[in-house]
Amino acid sequence: GDFARRVIKANSDEGEGFSLAVRLNTAFCAEGLCKTELCEAKKRYVILDSHDLAGRVLNALLFEARERKLAVTVSLDPLSPRRLNALLLNESGVLFELGEMGEGDKQINLERFVDNAILAQNRGRERFTARCQKVLTEGAREHLEEAKKAHLSLEDIYVPAMDFGAVDRCTCLTVKEIFG
Repeated sequence: GDFARRVIKANSDEGEGFSLAVRLNTAFCAEGLCKTELCEAKKRYVILDSHDLAGRVLNALLFEARERKLAVTVSLDPLSPRRLNALLLNESGVLFELGEMGEGDKQINLERFVDNAILAQNRGRERFTARCQKVLTEGAREHLEEAKKAHLSLEDIYVPAMDFGAVDRCTCLTVKEIFG
């Protein structure tokens, strides 16, 4: 609450009206997690999080942005799409995201918000969950890699026989038929 309010206030003026857009800044592909660029941020805050708290922080920032009537763009976590993994304040160009530090980035370290006594009680569960996630993610990545290879093999068969001119003509006729 207070942390998010201070951060949003320090990085934006009152907005004209709240709006929300969704774009991915990370995708899961055959190579694993792949970074896409959400935007060219003027200022970037990297959230360092080893205890899965970033989603809560980003939700608090989103709440405060809505309260200040700001236009924002969010990105969803590709492994857990109910969670945010980035939030951009569109007008000021300030980006908050999980990631690795780059030159000129500012850091939000969530370790200071962790209750070590509660953490100690749940450390075994946290480690088990992390191991499960790693195994499942690697398995999914391997299956995507296999699908990619099968797709490329299939393309090797049909692409040489493809009449791309006919495809283009068919596309043009279909567009004319639909849109006049």
